[in-house]
Amino acid sequence: AIIAQQLCNVLHHDYATFTHCTNVSMYCVLLGRELGFSSSDLKELAVGGLLHDLGKLQIDERILTKPGKLDDFEFREIKKHPGIGFALLVERDDLGFGQLMVTYQHHERIDGSGYPVGCLGDEIHPWARLCAIVDVYEALTSHRPYRSPMSPKTALAVLDKGNGTEFDKEMLQCWRKLINSR
Repeated sequence: AIIAQQLCNVLHHDYATFTHCTNVSMYCVLLGRELGFSSSDLKELAVGGLLHDLGKLQIDERILTKPGKLDDFEFREIKKHPGIGFALLVERDDLGFGQLMVTYQHHERIDGSGYPVGCLGDEIHPWARLCAIVDVYEALTSHRPYRSPMSPKTALAVLDKGNGTEFDKEMLQCWRKLINSR
């Protein structure tokens, strides 16, 4: 019930973030299922996907909905959302470590170029590595205040530029196969 309340808070703060979170959750489950995750892991992953951007609740709406490029200050503010989300969730006893890491690490990249910490490779939880792929894909293929959606083919080409450096190779290959089969 508390998770539902937090999602309602996201919905009322920024509708685009709410729809993004629900889509990312669905994509997490699709990719997790394709990778052979257990049904209990898929349920946890679905909740992790729903909560991954919860930290955006404390980011100014004007930054979240800005139609143009973010300036340095605004980008620094946006980069705080994984830590904020983690802090909002870490005291809960109904969330597992993987769900917390989806929230905290979904912007980390295999080569250490991500944020908030700059984790490398296996320092990034597998669920967060999975979420990173579908999070970027969903953002690229959705309407944003600053651009029109990309086609699935174009979005996959963008992800491919980070194959093995930013994104997990096996997971990205599986996601590409899944998208191309639809």
